[in-house]
Amino acid sequence: MMENEDAIRELSEFKDLLKKWDGRDGRVSRADRLTLKEREEVRAEIMQRKSSVENIVSQAGRARTVTITPPPIVGGLILRDRDPFDMLLNAPYGMDMISVVIDMIDESIGAIKGGALTRTPRNEPAVKLEIEKSYAFIAMAIDPSDKAAVDVLDTIKDAAAKRGIKAERVDEQHANTRITDRILSSIRRAEFVICDLTGNRPNVFYEAGYAHGLGKLPIYVARKDTDIQFDIHDYPVIFYENMRELRDGLTARLEGLAAKG
Repeated sequence: MMENEDAIRELSEFKDLLKKWDGRDGRVSRADRLTLKEREEVRAEIMQRKSSVENIVSQAGRARTVTITPPPIVGGLILRDRDPFDMLLNAPYGMDMISVVIDMIDESIGAIKGGALTRTPRNEPAVKLEIEKSYAFIAMAIDPSDKAAVDVLDTIKDAAAKRGIKAERVDEQHANTRITDRILSSIRRAEFVICDLTGNRPNVFYEAGYAHGLGKLPIYVARKDTDIQFDIHDYPVIFYENMRELRDGLTARLEGLAAKG
């Protein structure tokens, strides 16, 4: 648990980064505005520190969601109960999420100054989860031209279907929202998260890490020649050399989890 002074410092520095990115400091002259390189550096630091700040805000009890309605003249999808941090620098319909996050940061600093950080119960996710029973999210490489990947996707879906589980990859969803938002939403509601580590794709590790942060242990699968990264070594991986091995291994794992449930 971060000490209160360190938490306040982290929040304040992140708030300054947001103001720097957004040019909210009225004292900044035209000559002092960020160059393209500086702007990229600020954006990178914001993204690197975002998770830590969001965690502090949650621990301080000041996290909240927003509902975004498009202007009537534009029309479109109404986004309900969205996390402002997920849309921080890419808010739809020209909405301003930076102001919302800055308000949450200011409220968090006030709460922390008034007492210790609220401790999140161990192993309990800070986000409210509404789990959809018998739903599985598949994290894997997305390449329609890769026939091997297509076979893996079909095999995973078949193995899940044998247990009455609907499994899908994000590109199979028919939606008009950002793909990252759909991925995070699907992981939050999934009863099972199945990750194919073949190829050591960064997106798969990102999605697996998000699942871990929510207290969910992904089901890992990988081709037998896959070099498993250090952080995954301690977790059971279903290795397969062909689709039959993948189907049998995944079916057995899902049956075992169902028995424990």
